Amino acid sequence: PYLGGRPPQPLTGYLNLWGNHLTGKVPVELGQIEEPSGVYLSCNMLSGDFPPEVSRVIRWGSIAFNALTGYDPDIFPWPWYLKQTVAPTDLVVTGSSNGAPIILTWTPIAYTGNSGHYEISYASAPGGPFTVYGQTADKTVSSYAVQLPAQTTPYYFRLRTFTDPHAANASAYECSYQPNTVISEYTEVVASGGWDPPPTETPTGTSTPTATATATATATPSRLWLPLILH
Repeated sequence: PYLGGRPPQPLTGYLNLWGNHLTGKVPVELGQIEEPSGVYLSCNMLSGDFPPEVSRVIRWGSIAFNALTGYDPDIFPWPWYLKQTVAPTDLVVTGSSNGAPIILTWTPIAYTGNSGHYEISYASAPGGPFTVYGQTADKTVSSYAVQLPAQTTPYYFRLRTFTDPHAANASAYECSYQPNTVISEYTEVVASGGWDPPPTETPTGTSTPTATATATATATPSRLWLPLILH
């Protein structure tokens, strides 16, 4: 048995997990693998910030076609964000809840290749519940018009990104097929303006003419004069 501290780890050829259905965060413990020729995590549904500790063991492996965030060019030596399904940024909502069209604009993600779309959902309160309103034609779209019934309080909107299953780069470093629909986190919730409806005018009443009583002529009895006869 090994008696001196942590036992030595064997040299690893490579760890290949591509094209599975892995979800959640990349385990930071992967960074403890010693001397691998590559770690292949592409074509899964991994999300959250990619740990810098793991970047050194990727080498000739790949993390493409996931939903990973946290790219920093000062930390990572290669632009892995170019193939990640992440939420769009800079969501702006223009318009109010007066029943007219509300315009949503945003900055599309870097990964616009392969089929997919942005899903738009709305609510009447910032915490939801949210209802899906519609989706864009693809991931290059940067605006969308929404029309909802008038209400005095604002509407609240959020977006997320979908990438459909697709053929990938058939190379030695990436998977040949992505079997999963990859879904990003939601954007921050952004509100429209509210609506202050104009006051309702109360109709002024029209006076009804009052009937004036017409005096009716009353017949006055005539006096009857009879002759007085004296005997």
